[in-house]
Amino acid sequence: MATYKTNLIGQAANTPDGANDVVQVLSVFSLTAALAAADTVQLCYLPARCVPSSLIIAPDDLDSGTTATYKVGLLDPTSGGPTTDDDVFLSTQSGMQTGTAVTAAHSATNSFLDIAPVDYDRVVYLTMVAGPTTASTGKVRALFSYRAYDARSA
Repeated sequence: MATYKTNLIGQAANTPDGANDVVQVLSVFSLTAALAAADTVQLCYLPARCVPSSLIIAPDDLDSGTTATYKVGLLDPTSGGPTTDDDVFLSTQSGMQTGTAVTAAHSATNSFLDIAPVDYDRVVYLTMVAGPTTASTGKVRALFSYRAYDARSA
């Protein structure tokens, strides 16, 4: 179980100026070794008092087959681990398995847009749950947007 960090982890998070401002960040991580089961890539931050607007994960084809499964969610620094709804960002596996971009979407089983603001930064992460048939290296990209929480729009 290895943990990798993109170029945005360890830097100050960009914070929206107001509730109508949306911040978009692009994180890119080049894998020098193939991901294995339980490996995690920390992608970017969801800053304190902010809520997500959109997330697109655009990996290279990291599995020559279709056996790899992933979860994408939030790490909670107060507990040191994933939030209880740690897989809410990802509603499909097929794009992740073939190198096709996957967009987080709100559905009956995916509460992406229901994520509540908290008073601390959280890390958006990707974890490989089940390893691939034939793993390969490549890039993991995340285009993530978020806005300041405004109770009037909740």
